[in-house]
Amino acid sequence: MPQKVEEVREDVLNHYWLSVDQRCNVSGNDVVARAGKLSVLVSGPADAYETVAPYLACFGPSVTYVGDGDVARVVKLCHNMLLGIVFEGLAEVTVLAEKNGVPWVGYDSNAQKFAPKQWLTASVYNWGPYYLRRVKAAMDGTWKPGFYYGSVKDGFTGLAPFGPKVSAKTKAAIAAKKQQILSGKWHSFCGPIYDQAGKLKIPKGKCLDPNTKAGIAALYSMQWLVKGVIGSVSHVQPPG
Repeated sequence: MPQKVEEVREDVLNHYWLSVDQRCNVSGNDVVARAGKLSVLVSGPADAYETVAPYLACFGPSVTYVGDGDVARVVKLCHNMLLGIVFEGLAEVTVLAEKNGVPWVGYDSNAQKFAPKQWLTASVYNWGPYYLRRVKAAMDGTWKPGFYYGSVKDGFTGLAPFGPKVSAKTKAAIAAKKQQILSGKWHSFCGPIYDQAGKLKIPKGKCLDPNTKAGIAALYSMQWLVKGVIGSVSHVQPPG
């Protein structure tokens, strides 16, 4: 891919009378792109950046100049590497918890074999059925771009097997809550919910339902933290 990008760049510089040498990497899925909310990393000559910045802003509100040459691609690679390191860290933490007798809840995969005594469970995400539907649609010519938000109901979100320390009572409570989620009787973001400053963000009787367009929009554009959470929100505006 880097070689192909370089070939396109050379072709543009050699064949068009007006061209600006800039390297751009973006973050965001197809929905974010269509909404004009991409995050753009730019590198190349600084004076050229000043020329193209207004046009790059059409792709999204976050356009950042990171340096000369091919630095933008390196920054993007650093971000991707960080994600990989995070998941590797989760694996190491699982082993450490097992060795020191600390009950452990994992994330994204069933790592019980690495912590057979201390493992409790983990959230898991099954992309298989979704990928299968999308590939079949591409093969039969019915594919269209779109947004997907998986749920417990469609089998995308689930729990890994419980470990030996999870009691029958806890398992029953989790099963009961799952049924409430499946029936639509319970949502995690139902009011009254207050932010860190004590301001009412979701009034009593109202829920941010991820199964509705309004709920999805509110969840994906959330710029506040719930009361009791320690931390701060990024100043970079989310898509939506």
